[in-house]
Amino acid sequence: MLLKWKPALAAVAACMAASAAVPAAAQETRTAQEDLLDKIHIQDFLAEYFYNFHDKSQDFGEYFTEDAVFDGNGIVHEGREAIAELYNGMRDDESDISAQGTFHMVTSHPLIEVNGDTATATFIWTGIMNDTAKAPPRFIEQGREYDLLQKGDDGKWRFKKRVVISDSGLYDIFDDVYTPRRDFDVREDL
Repeated sequence: MLLKWKPALAAVAACMAASAAVPAAAQETRTAQEDLLDKIHIQDFLAEYFYNFHDKSQDFGEYFTEDAVFDGNGIVHEGREAIAELYNGMRDDESDISAQGTFHMVTSHPLIEVNGDTATATFIWTGIMNDTAKAPPRFIEQGREYDLLQKGDDGKWRFKKRVVISDSGLYDIFDDVYTPRRDFDVREDL
């Protein structure tokens, strides 16, 4: 799912084309425009990921690099294959509360920093359950996410490392490993 960024992308592309003829001393503008375009691509990447979060046909391995690390509240999975297996197992878990109604994962307060072919994304996530169309929504869970992203040779952004920290609504599977953590600096892995 792409956000409605076409006018912004067209403007950025036009600025980038115009800046190609700018002398080397003025190339900082081009870098800022490339960073802006990458931020838009990362926002779309994250929106698509969360939009498809409960799509049983989605291959979530596609969202990760081969050597990716996913740290969910202290349970760590390493490698694209192991992470994809994690997602497949979550889909099949009938006790998962997010499978018992219309569930939406809402992200907010994104901070995205681009550094060439790597980037970091930090935001707050909130899981909201809609039991019926007439019932008010219920907050199910909330927490923070710290991502290290890598741009592939194909130009697509993928997770290299995801650190997910629950602040409420912690699932029972984390009881033995969960330790409250404050903010996390995923840039330590750069």
